[in-house]
Amino acid sequence: MGLQQRFQILVLRTNCFHFHRQGIHVELARQLDRHRSRRMLETEEEEEEEEEEEEEEEEEEEEEEEEEEEEEEEEEEEEEQEKEEEEEEKEMKEDENYRKRLI
Repeated sequence: MGLQQRFQILVLRTNCFHFHRQGIHVELARQLDRHRSRRMLETEEEEEEEEEEEEEEEEEEEEEEEEEEEEEEEEEEEEEQEKEEEEEEKEMKEDENYRKRLI
């Protein structure tokens, strides 16, 4: 083989190695992009799940507050009824006492 042919073979081998290396880098870059995309999707899904959980917790808290308010209102109504009954009893007793005095 002549010197020129050896040089051409060496150039071809170097080019092949260079392109092979570039191919590996391209494939690694693609894998990295896929991995990043997957992680981004997972992160988005996790954020959505967290938001949904927060919304559910807020709804539960609101429901609990509403229930507490309803219970308080019921207690207030019961207290008012008790007061009214006591007042009626007092009035009845006063009326009875007044009648007794008249007699």
